[in-house]
Amino acid sequence: MKARIRVDAKKALKIGNDQSGNIDIVFDPAALTQEQRDELAMDSDYDGNGQKVFQVPGTAGTADMETMKDLLNKSITLRKERNEKEKQKKLDLITEFMAKKDEECWEIVTFIGGRPRQWDWKSYTYQNYLETYAKDLNHKEALTKIKRIGSVAEAALEKAEAGYKAKKEAEDANREKAKAEKEKQRTAKLEAQAAKLKAQDDQIVEWVRKKGTKSQKDRLAENLLPKDEIVNIIRDESYAELKDISRYEKLKASDICTCDQDCDYSYDYGYCNCEYDVYTKKSATSEEYEQLQKIRKLMPQATIELREHEGTSEKCENTVVRTGYMVRIKVGAFEFSREYGLDNLVNE
Repeated sequence: MKARIRVDAKKALKIGNDQSGNIDIVFDPAALTQEQRDELAMDSDYDGNGQKVFQVPGTAGTADMETMKDLLNKSITLRKERNEKEKQKKLDLITEFMAKKDEECWEIVTFIGGRPRQWDWKSYTYQNYLETYAKDLNHKEALTKIKRIGSVAEAALEKAEAGYKAKKEAEDANREKAKAEKEKQRTAKLEAQAAKLKAQDDQIVEWVRKKGTKSQKDRLAENLLPKDEIVNIIRDESYAELKDISRYEKLKASDICTCDQDCDYSYDYGYCNCEYDVYTKKSATSEEYEQLQKIRKLMPQATIELREHEGTSEKCENTVVRTGYMVRIKVGAFEFSREYGLDNLVNE
C-alpha cells in the first residue's frame, strides 16, 4: 500500500533536505500497530486519490517506513492533545452550566409587541453546544438538568402564550366595546341633531302659520321658503328688548395701527398686521357693570358673558381693548347668540 508525505520545499532547503513536494511511501500494514493503522485510516486526512497525506515542515528525512511510523506517532499525539482540549472545553461549559440556577439559564423570546415566540437558552454556547456536549461526555446530571429546564420552560411558555392570548382577547373586547360605544354616541348625536332639525322645522312652520305673511305661507306650502328668512326674524324678535343697545363692533386693523403712513409690509389695506384675542373678563368697570345689569333686566332669560377683545400691533407697539356682552338665548329649538358692546375704546 502507499501513503504520501507532503514536504514544504523552502523548509526542506533550509535544513539541507533534497526531498520535497509529494513523496510516496510503500508500506506493509501488518508492520504497523493498531493505533497507527487507525490513524492512517481516518478519512479526513486522505487526498482525492485515496492516499494518506502528512503535512510536514521539511524534516521528513528519507521516504521510508520508519519515517511514516514517526509521522503517524506524531499525528496520534497531536490528535490526542486536541481531543483532550476539546474534552476540557466541553467539561468547562458543562461545569459552568451546572453552577448556575435553572432560571439563570433560559428565557422566553418574544416577538415585537410582546407575543411569546419560543423559549431559548440565554447563552449562545448553551443554545448550540450544551446538549451535544452533555451527551458526548455522558454527563447524566447535566442531561437531567437540561430535561428539567426544558419541561419548566415549555410550561412557562405555554402559560405566557395563554396570558398573551387572554390579554389580546381582553384588548380586542375592550376595543370592540369602545367602538360600539362610540358608534352608539355617534348614532345618538345624529338622532339628536335630526330631532333638533325637525323641531326647528316644526317651529318655523308654526311661526309662519301664526305670524307669516301671505307670501311666506304660499312659499312654505310649495317648499320654496328659505329657512334663514324666518330664523332671522325669530332671532330679531328674541333680541327686540335690546334694540336700543349698540351691537358689538369688531376690531379692525385701522382701529389698532398708529403708523403715520402706509406700512412697508401691509396685510390689511395699508395697515400693520395685527393679532386678535378674546377673553372672559374677570372684572368690570362701573360703566361696564351698569350696562351688564341693564341687559340682565331687559332679558332675564338670557345667559350673558362679559368679554374683552384685544387687538395688538407689534410694529406700532399698540394694543386696543374693547368690551363685549355675549348674550345667549334659547328660543324653542333654536339657540341664538348676539354680542353687544360699549361705545368707548380703551387704548394701552
